[in-house]
Amino acid sequence: MASHRRLAHLSRTPPAGHFPSHTPRAEHVRPAPPAGRAASTGAIPSQLPPVPGAFTGRDAELGALEQVTTGVDGVGLVVVTGTPGIGKTSFALRYAHQVADRYADGHLYLDLRGHSPAPALRPIEALESLTRSLGDEAWRAPATLEEAAARYRSLLADRRMLLLLDNAASAEQVRPLLPGTPHGLTLITSRRRLSGLLIWEGAHRIRLGVLPAEDARRLLARLLGTRRVAAAPEQTAALISACAGLPLALRIAATQLADEPWRPLQDYVAELRGHGLAALSLNDERRTVSSVFDLSYRKLDAVTRRVFRLLGLVPSRDITVDAVAALSGTTPATARGLLRSLTEAHLLDEHAPGHYRFHDLLRQYARQLAEVEDPADARAEARERLTAWLYRTPTAAG
Repeated sequence: MASHRRLAHLSRTPPAGHFPSHTPRAEHVRPAPPAGRAASTGAIPSQLPPVPGAFTGRDAELGALEQVTTGVDGVGLVVVTGTPGIGKTSFALRYAHQVADRYADGHLYLDLRGHSPAPALRPIEALESLTRSLGDEAWRAPATLEEAAARYRSLLADRRMLLLLDNAASAEQVRPLLPGTPHGLTLITSRRRLSGLLIWEGAHRIRLGVLPAEDARRLLARLLGTRRVAAAPEQTAALISACAGLPLALRIAATQLADEPWRPLQDYVAELRGHGLAALSLNDERRTVSSVFDLSYRKLDAVTRRVFRLLGLVPSRDITVDAVAALSGTTPATARGLLRSLTEAHLLDEHAPGHYRFHDLLRQYARQLAEVEDPADARAEARERLTAWLYRTPTAAG
């Protein structure tokens, strides 16, 4: 269990980008609620889980979140999105703990299980949990979801609270859980974009990408020790590249290396490149990089899953709508819709208009799935279609 404890250990040193607990009230434009409401209902809830140890980087994103929540517009609803394993929950918890003192009436946390081996929470189940946390122990399921939401919002009405809804499946799952008054802050994490919340509820979205190389190096230094990382700069860079800058992969790799303190980084990187995703797992942890990807992949419909797998066969890091249409044997219009579904799930990134890519670990994952789920002749036909399209479209190869 040593590796488990190492991952669970809390960092005691606030990183750069730490914000003071108290912000000048002149910066907050959302009206303050009447004082003393929380005390009348018993203990103040304080449900935030601890921040994962050695949290590193994200200074720009933390600064952006601080700006939107305390600036002139005073946004009270923020959606944090990104690919599986990118650290959305860690990021949201880091900010929530930094500003917790601003919300004197308490802090609520709920895992909505949107991407989890267990079934996602239904809104009525989430409302029951939140309502009980607010001191209503006499909960009896109302006749309708609307009645349950109204009861919950009544309890929240005069409170200045921080609400963290983690791992949301959809905007529809979240909407009944949103407070009806602007006194507090609601943070939502999701692997999906939840664009509807931006359109109808006025949410602000922060998207997390892979860690920049320097932040990834700092994370490894905190987990492995500065001396070991500084002694092998080239091997450290190779390790970051092999992990695609994905925080979950970097943490698993660092834990494995910490359990083998005399092992050269070069030897570990060679194993990682040889075995790929299979090497990124811990004996005493159920989570692996592949299993985290699985939770998103299995949510896709069969047609979109097929296109995702075929994308793993493409040797280029960049692919266009027309190329995907050729690869999958569909029309450009159909391909565009399928690509939109993959970007919505953060399994693919539109890095330029009409141009798509995913990081190397997702590419490995897609290729492995294709080798298991698609017959050899189907893979060969897909490659032939793409090759024929490239031959007919010389500019595409450039």
